[in-house]
Amino acid sequence: MGPVLQPESNLQARPACHHVRDLYFRILKEQRRASPERYPEFDAVGIWRSIIDEHLTDFTRALPLAKLDQMPLFLAEMSRGISRHRLGLYPHVRPVPDQASPAAR
Repeated sequence: MGPVLQPESNLQARPACHHVRDLYFRILKEQRRASPERYPEFDAVGIWRSIIDEHLTDFTRALPLAKLDQMPLFLAEMSRGISRHRLGLYPHVRPVPDQASPAAR
């Protein structure tokens, strides 16, 4: 088991990755609720910026400003890359486009 962050009220001694995931989805949910759109886009960089801002440490405060500004973008790109690597096609997805007429492709 990996490192454990300080537990919050309902996050008792969970691995740090679960804590970060919970924070990410909490902020994502807040973003979606705040949007007037029926199917709102989300701001992954903004989510990571919020997580970093909420959990600043002496180490992160001492980072050069340019590096701290770049960190949310890096984390958004990294998490997107990881999620794309883990995603796969649903069964029978590949045959459907192959069977479609050339005009539909």
